[in-house]
Amino acid sequence: MKTDKIVLITLAAITGILHTACDQPVTADKDEPVEVDSTVTDADGNVYHTVVIGTQIWTVENLRTTRYNDGTPIPQVSDSAAWSSLNTPGYCYYNNTTDNDSIEKNGALYNWLTVETGKLAPEGWRVPTLNDWNILEIYLIDHDYSWNPAYSGEIAKSLAAQTDWKSTQTQGTPGNDMATNNSSGFSAYPSGGRTPDGVFWSMGTNSIWWTADERTDTTADYRMLYNTEKRLHGGSSIKTVAGSIRLVCEKTVSIPVDTPDTGSTMTDSTMTDIDGNTYHLVKLGTQIWTVENLRTTRLNDGTPISLNMNAKTWIDSGTPQYCYVDTTNKASIRKYGAFYNGYTVDTRKLAPEGWHVPTLEEWFTLLNYLALNGYNWDGTTTENKVAKAMAATTDWNTDITEGALGCDLSKNNRSGFTALPTGFLDRNIGINYDREYATYWWCFDGTESYAADFCALKSNWEYCGFDYKNKNNGLVVRLVKD
Repeated sequence: MKTDKIVLITLAAITGILHTACDQPVTADKDEPVEVDSTVTDADGNVYHTVVIGTQIWTVENLRTTRYNDGTPIPQVSDSAAWSSLNTPGYCYYNNTTDNDSIEKNGALYNWLTVETGKLAPEGWRVPTLNDWNILEIYLIDHDYSWNPAYSGEIAKSLAAQTDWKSTQTQGTPGNDMATNNSSGFSAYPSGGRTPDGVFWSMGTNSIWWTADERTDTTADYRMLYNTEKRLHGGSSIKTVAGSIRLVCEKTVSIPVDTPDTGSTMTDSTMTDIDGNTYHLVKLGTQIWTVENLRTTRLNDGTPISLNMNAKTWIDSGTPQYCYVDTTNKASIRKYGAFYNGYTVDTRKLAPEGWHVPTLEEWFTLLNYLALNGYNWDGTTTENKVAKAMAATTDWNTDITEGALGCDLSKNNRSGFTALPTGFLDRNIGINYDREYATYWWCFDGTESYAADFCALKSNWEYCGFDYKNKNNGLVVRLVKD
């Protein structure tokens, strides 16, 4: 169920800034999520412990209610044949267990149609959105909950419980050295799920949680942990799959942060790569960025990068390669730049001296600065709504959604970042995907795994999104000054 998929973040994920909505606010140390002495009770009377992580309050256990919050029973569907034909809300227990200890530990499994009712959570709580999950994820990344500080996105161990995971030899995964799991207090057990055909699967190896976000008429978004993977995964799945559910409180915790006070201006200087290509620069807060995407054909030691115009042969190449976003016309190359695979970024030799491919944290610093300094499209300063401020005023597909970067292009690019739509070179189908709808930039994450982080804008988004892609895909690259 793994996918190459975009996730979204809000500014709260980056800085911990959120307005408190608590009647009695809970305080939490900025760098140390703590379990609070409070509980929440569902319609059945089941009691759940809670944990504060950043600005959020989460349930520590998976949901196990058999009734909606209005008292209506949720249909329990045990029979596999009945489950396979189910197109209405339903729940079950893994392997139809009746063991109360197992049910309390792992919770119940629900299809997404139960989530769609909007009646699963007690008052003041909700099924988390994809954005809620991403606030959690980015808080943990930003506050060094990765198992290895050098690999910022590898937070799976910090979420996983210290028992029940199938053992693995891979360091940094929930199944390895389980005694070091659960530094966040989230206490995720590998509770498995149920397929649309009614087959129970993956207890001991997987945790899958539904989000409140519908993806299509037949699918919805989920988040997932694997015993053998270092990251929190995401994707979408058929709504009739049965998964676990966590709840997040409508109340939030207020954490003070320092507000940057540096300016944002276009600079008079330029940067030149090893090919002699010149790039304009923009100063945003404490950072200086290139305004154009990189288009060098050589590494900074003079080594040529392999030009490969056949994207299908990029698959599993494992070597640095590039091609152009839009033909080989010089004006087009200057405007849109080149696609590079992730292995090119891994060389650490793409940038001239004094420059580098930005890390995930440096992208967060950029978004933090923009939101705090009035670049959100609606003037707010507590969320990530900066897409219009980053996007160019031309080339983007139009969109009628207020605040989306494709809505009224004339209001774009207040920051001078000048992001143009490039799409990305999809390794699976060998074509430029999302050409006029999105742009995707590699981040440097320092890992040697098959995938790497990226940052993205889309024409129908108001925010900037992040996730990771297989390194054999082709994405564009911006540079930031050391």
